[in-house]
Amino acid sequence: MPFKNEQHYQDLRAYVREMADRLELRDWTTFLHREVQTTGEYTASMSCTYGRKFVHIYIAESFFEMTLEAQRQTIAHELIHVHFYGWRWAFNNLQKILSGTTFAIVENSIRDQEELAVDAMADAIARYLPLPTKPNRRKRATAMATRDKNDLVKGKDKPPLDAECDRDRTLSEFE
Repeated sequence: MPFKNEQHYQDLRAYVREMADRLELRDWTTFLHREVQTTGEYTASMSCTYGRKFVHIYIAESFFEMTLEAQRQTIAHELIHVHFYGWRWAFNNLQKILSGTTFAIVENSIRDQEELAVDAMADAIARYLPLPTKPNRRKRATAMATRDKNDLVKGKDKPPLDAECDRDRTLSEFE
């Protein structure tokens, strides 16, 4: 079940951008590819353009079957990889001086350890990030936001915690 329609694609594209901003990738250009992967073992993947701050996100059909929490963790996971790309490129330069076998062994170990580290970071951080919007709930979410805003103007409710403020408060508890 790929993108339901153009709005679904645009919503997810905007979500990826917001997540990149929150993960300190504001100076990177994000690309969410429309072509949905139909084969492979990954729910999502990413690549960076060498020498440019471009990150390309590719999602698989299975992404759309995941819970919103799992989708959030997956996007966070792929974007956290960006922070590792500088040393990855530096490491790849060693390929010229190491034998092919040595490089392959070390590179496989580094890739495995990077995946474990990125996954742990995504698990820890994702809970403090917003959830994506379900495509069929967009109108309802907009109506609820409008209602909440109108209620605040009338002074009926306290303002909801901003996700960023809530994250800061929660993370400061560990300091």
